Amino acid sequence: MKITIKKTIEETHELELPAYRKNSCHYFKIVSDKEAVLVCTYPNGEHISISNTSSALSLAPRESNQEEFDAKFNEVFTLISEKVSLCKKND
Repeated sequence: MKITIKKTIEETHELELPAYRKNSCHYFKIVSDKEAVLVCTYPNGEHISISNTSSALSLAPRESNQEEFDAKFNEVFTLISEKVSLCKKND
C-alpha cells in the first residue's frame, strides 16, 4: 500500500535587509521580500544567480554575514572569470 502525505509549513520571519544565510555550498544575500542573490560554491557547479527569498530561508538555515558572503561571491566570480578567459583562449 502507498500513502501520500502532503505537508505545508508556513513560517513568518522578520529580517533586517540585507540578510545573509548559508548552508554547506550555498550563500544567500536576501535583498527584498522576494529576491536573493545566490552564490553556489559546489565544485564544478559554481555559479552566481538570482533566487527567491523563500528558497534562501528554506535551503540555508544558518545565519551568515556580509564579509563571508562577499568573500564567497568574489571567489566564485574570479573562478568563473578564469574559466571564461580559458574558453576565449581556446577559440
